[in-house]
Amino acid sequence: MKRMLSLTIGFALLGGPLFAPPSAASGAEDPGRGGDAVVLQWNAVAIQAVGATPPFPSSRAMAIVQLAVFEAVNGITRQYTPYLAPLNAPDGASTDAAAVAAAHDTLVWLFPGQQGFLDATQAESLAAIAEGPAKDGGVAVGRAAAAAVIANRTSDGSAPPQFHTPPSEAPYEWQPTPSCPPAGTTCPAGTTTAGRCPARWATTSPSPSGC
Repeated sequence: MKRMLSLTIGFALLGGPLFAPPSAASGAEDPGRGGDAVVLQWNAVAIQAVGATPPFPSSRAMAIVQLAVFEAVNGITRQYTPYLAPLNAPDGASTDAAAVAAAHDTLVWLFPGQQGFLDATQAESLAAIAEGPAKDGGVAVGRAAAAAVIANRTSDGSAPPQFHTPPSEAPYEWQPTPSCPPAGTTCPAGTTTAGRCPARWATTSPSPSGC
């Protein structure tokens, strides 16, 4: 399985100097550099899209979105080592536009049923950015970052869920109960927990079947 992404990526985005201000020594501002507001906005959009998704897939989704945003913005600022391959970002590209496009595209991939909501939110976010080469370049970088992250996470082993059965038969090590069905399968009538077999190592009292 490929490297597991971490939600710390998102915290780094919000807490670290990803959108660093231009150097005071330069005496000039870079119109392509944005602030943290767009990252916070699309983090909230991602949380809304995730909704009631179970913990593992929701954690994976948030990490994918925040990684894409990081790769897009870092492809322009070049402040940190990229997680994937460096992006060929044009000078002066808008980091805000890049963050919006990266978050949008990854969320649409993860939650295609919410594309209408995500498209409308993207249009609203991009409308607040002045038209011009900086905006166009930022959007292109964001799309490229999202595509790279999606390619990296496709077929990453996260689905379908895998149920591990320890192979050892040594004394004092966990053993499957011979009369119980394999983990992840449907239990006999009257023995289910939310439609699934109870985890054998978490069961504290016998069920009617002994599983």
